[in-house]
Parts: sequence; C-alpha cells; structure tokens
Amino acid sequence: MRRLAAASGLLAPAAFVGAWLLAGSRTPGYSAVRDHISDLARSDASQRQLMTAGFVAFGVLLPAFAVVLSRALGRPPLLLSVGVAGISTLGVAAFPVDSHGTLHAASAFAGYVATAASPLLAARVLPGPARVGSYATGALSAVALTSSVVGPHSGLWQRTGLTVVDLWYAVLAVALMGGWRATR
Repeated sequence: MRRLAAASGLLAPAAFVGAWLLAGSRTPGYSAVRDHISDLARSDASQRQLMTAGFVAFGVLLPAFAVVLSRALGRPPLLLSVGVAGISTLGVAAFPVDSHGTLHAASAFAGYVATAASPLLAARVLPGPARVGSYATGALSAVALTSSVVGPHSGLWQRTGLTVVDLWYAVLAVALMGGWRATR
C-alpha cells in the first residue's frame, strides 16, 4: 500500500502535466506562454473535459502521496501542504475561471502557496544536495507563481512554478518507491 501511495507522487503530476500538454496542443490559438492552464477548462473550452480530468486526477492522487511523504520525512506539515496542493486543485476544477472567478482564484491561490511551501518544509530533513535542491525548488516555485499573477508571460511562469514542484514530487516518489526514508 505504501508503494502505491508513493506511486501517486508520479501519477498525479503525470496526469496534470499530460492533460495541459495534450489539451493545449488541441486548442487553436492557445499559448502555453501567454495563457493560464485554467483557460483550458473554461466553460466553453473545447478541451474542458480533458483538462478537468487532469485537475481531478491530480487533486485525488496528490493527497495520497502527501500521507506517505509526510510519514517518510517525519514532517507532519507536509501532509497539510502537499494535501492542500492537491485538494485545492479540485477547487480549481469545480470552479471554472470564467463562471466562478473568486472561488477559482481562492482555490488557485491556496494551491500556489501550498505548492511552493512543500519543498521548503521538507528541505530541513533532506540530506546535503537534496536539501539545497529542495530549497531552490521552493524558492523558484514561489517566484515563478508570483510572476504568473503579476507579470507578462503568465502561462510560462505558471507552468514553471508548478512543474518544478511536480518534478520534485516525482523524484521523491521514485525514492520512496525504492524504500528510501529520511534520516532524522
């Protein structure tokens, strides 16, 4: 059961990234540099079902990974941060940006904060280079996700801020599936 929960740390990002890559490539005029991922799930979007499925898969699978990750690292706050990163994505799916702007924005904001915080919360218990990488991942994610809201090229910044942490989840998932545990 632990390996299956650890595998969800690979499956959640794969479903999410796969959905926005495929949906974006099928949407004429959509720009991954300019447009946010949520635009692919607007009420009238041609790829709404695909992108919503990607959001839901991420939102369901990531909390399972949160449980095994927080236990393996001995960091209970990770259960909250990684869990919120997943659950808030269910809010993004439930409240499309064009019809539920405020609820969508609140869900996305909670997800952004939790996403950037997760590697920062884990860094303290990771060994040497993994610690540095975890701090760098969290910092890069925070800067990129902030830039996705306030600067140009919002789609590129959003993807950068989310994908670096998705890769971080995947690396830790592989390590956990191999039986690794942090030394405390």
